[in-house]
Amino acid sequence: MTDEVYTTDDPPRRYRPARRVEQPADEQPALLTEDLQGVSAAYGEALLFIGYEVEGSIEIVVYPRYRFSSDDRVQGYLGYLWVQAGTSWEAILPSVDAIVQLAQSNYRTAVSLRASELRAHGSRFEQAYNAVTDIFRESWHGFALRLGRYGSVTREGATFTGRPPGPVLVTWRDATYTLMVFDTGSICLVTGDQRRRFQ
Repeated sequence: MTDEVYTTDDPPRRYRPARRVEQPADEQPALLTEDLQGVSAAYGEALLFIGYEVEGSIEIVVYPRYRFSSDDRVQGYLGYLWVQAGTSWEAILPSVDAIVQLAQSNYRTAVSLRASELRAHGSRFEQAYNAVTDIFRESWHGFALRLGRYGSVTREGATFTGRPPGPVLVTWRDATYTLMVFDTGSICLVTGDQRRRFQ
């Protein structure tokens, strides 16, 4: 038997209460106010830019705080909302969550389809992907408007047929591809006419 004493210099552990502390009943909910115009705020996996009032509503642009590394996005933002000043953040944030969730779903779809096409078609698909997406990467919005107006655009050896925001048929080097650019900015390109897949 020993006379050792087991002691420690560490401070005693603190325990959290079993339930959350309730907010005072008279506390007012946080509101979107006009003085927040021009402010950026981090929220979960999103960065919110609170824009300026136009005709009674304030634009909130939702940007990603994480990188979309594999889907070659065509725009920096994920989506946007128009909200009236005085709306509670409790009412606004579920819409932000929905935009982020949709963006993540579209991102996963784009990455999965690209990987699948690369496995199936190799460098031929990779060349087509790079050539087709390079044509409109700097200004998908302008390109989509032109397509919507004329229904068909030929540029740099590729012919695009369709009306965004739906899927677009692309002919490049005697092969057909289906292009889908999601509203959240992710690009999908698949071999053949697969427009039904995106409708």
